[in-house]
Amino acid sequence: MHIKNTGKRAERKLAMTSTTIFEELIDAIGARDLDRTMDCFTADVHYEEPAFGWDLHGLEEVREMYGPWFTNANLDTTLDDAFTAGDRGAFQFTMRGTILKELPGVWSTDAVGRIFTIRLAGVARLSPDGRMAELILYWDFVTLLSHIGEFHHEGLA
Repeated sequence: MHIKNTGKRAERKLAMTSTTIFEELIDAIGARDLDRTMDCFTADVHYEEPAFGWDLHGLEEVREMYGPWFTNANLDTTLDDAFTAGDRGAFQFTMRGTILKELPGVWSTDAVGRIFTIRLAGVARLSPDGRMAELILYWDFVTLLSHIGEFHHEGLA
């Protein structure tokens, strides 16, 4: 993971403070480390990802969602910006990756070897221990599909 615009070194500890939880999440995603990623959330997390229409409740549902992404794409992440105010926070990050194998329902075998770059933004509610109790993650699914050659719609570039 690369961190810019934060002016501080990422720390790996469970008692998260300020934007450290966002740094840890983005670092864990870039490392494709499922356990570290899950450590960023409370057990009863409410996780939404509108690009897929996902409205997930609890770590097990979130784990099931992240697992295939970590095994089907090589990922590199950069935290672009983050802030917190009380128990709320927001962050922006860039994800670059290479498709390693088919992810049914998302991309086909034709996408294998293709490179993508997407920008994402998250809005979170933090628990007293600094983990994310709620996260809504926004990004443009069409951008991903366009980059990997999977966006097929007549009349649109």
